[in-house]
Amino acid sequence: MERRSFLHLISFGTASILTGIAFFNARKTPDVKKVYVPINNLHSDLKNFNVVQLTDFHIGQTIGLDYVESVIARVNLLNADIIVITGDLVDGFVDQIRDWVKPLASLKAKYGIYYVTGNHEYYWDANGWIQFMQSIGCVYLGNANRSINVGNAKVVIGGLTDLSAVKFNIDHKMDPIKSIEGASLNSDLKILLAHQPNCAFDSAKLNFYDLQISGHTHGGQIWPITWIIHLIQPFRPGLTLYQKMWVYVSRGTGYWGPPSRLGSESEITHILFKQA
Repeated sequence: MERRSFLHLISFGTASILTGIAFFNARKTPDVKKVYVPINNLHSDLKNFNVVQLTDFHIGQTIGLDYVESVIARVNLLNADIIVITGDLVDGFVDQIRDWVKPLASLKAKYGIYYVTGNHEYYWDANGWIQFMQSIGCVYLGNANRSINVGNAKVVIGGLTDLSAVKFNIDHKMDPIKSIEGASLNSDLKILLAHQPNCAFDSAKLNFYDLQISGHTHGGQIWPITWIIHLIQPFRPGLTLYQKMWVYVSRGTGYWGPPSRLGSESEITHILFKQA
């Protein structure tokens, strides 16, 4: 009986410590993770070009204004050329949590902020959130693209609606071909925003984009799902070369569900480019 009580005490203590660590990891301001993407024949004017990615923020429920403002403050220190928000931004309707999302208007990026939907937007009125994000100055790229000039270099930023969007709205069916309509084939850097990494199976067939930036998986978020996720998701967190296109999968800027991250910390992703 004494041995059993001792083992129970050890188990309870270990569980309490791990729960505390997981809560701290979830609630702290995400660290900046630098990622260098190799590009063949990288234009000299793009050697300092940088992208900041926010994804899987899940604002609402347990992620509120304080957390959002702490992320904004850290992002604005990075002097981003562009900021991309790759879906699952919210868990709530516009009229419920607009005051927690509105501060994103203060994000600073030289060439703009670009946004695509994730699956969670479709649980909370995707059209409403698209309109709201546009109202605070973000460029929505649902099966569309924009071009920007960086010195003498041209950069294309394309975007897809979420892979599951068609289940909620037939007009939002993911369409990679539409995402390149009107884009110059001679652009020096082509970046695709797609919430779910598995979009790469279709987008890579275009033989157009150099890099797809995604999220969705949270890297499993909490152990042991951080191991199991590799059996479910073909693309692991981090940078992967798929056919001729790089795919970067972020572990996410926030978290989903109870405040808990263990074995997969949140991140603010800072993407830079280098000569391959």
